[in-house]
Amino acid sequence: MGKEKSLLQNESLRDIQIPALGFEMMRQLTIPEVLGEDTSFVLYYLGKKLARQYPLQKIEDIQVFFHNAGFGHLNLVKQKKKKLEFELTGPLIEERFSYEEPVSYRLEAGFIAQQLSLIFNDEIECIDEENRRKKLISFYAVETI
Repeated sequence: MGKEKSLLQNESLRDIQIPALGFEMMRQLTIPEVLGEDTSFVLYYLGKKLARQYPLQKIEDIQVFFHNAGFGHLNLVKQKKKKLEFELTGPLIEERFSYEEPVSYRLEAGFIAQQLSLIFNDEIECIDEENRRKKLISFYAVETI
């Protein structure tokens, strides 16, 4: 048996280029079919769970993770204490604006919320918002009181 490594430690996966269709079918068609009206809640929870499994040390690490996972380019546009605004861009994000099906970014929002909670050692929640004109997704992360 060869040396085993976790999924995120597998450097080879970062360099494999595959068509996005399979990923998009799972994300946009299969998961919502299985989860139904609970899709948004469950995806947010799964994003938080993923972040707890793979905790990161700083905001820049979250940005690198998004790139490596194929989520898109995550840019921190504003930070005021524990209030942060990110923008998610990229070819796949732009393409999703042409879909008939609604697109959820709750997985990414949950991941950001939990990573920031770990980084700041405080409870952070995150909402996502589409910007159709600019073809990007904004994430607003704030400390909960």
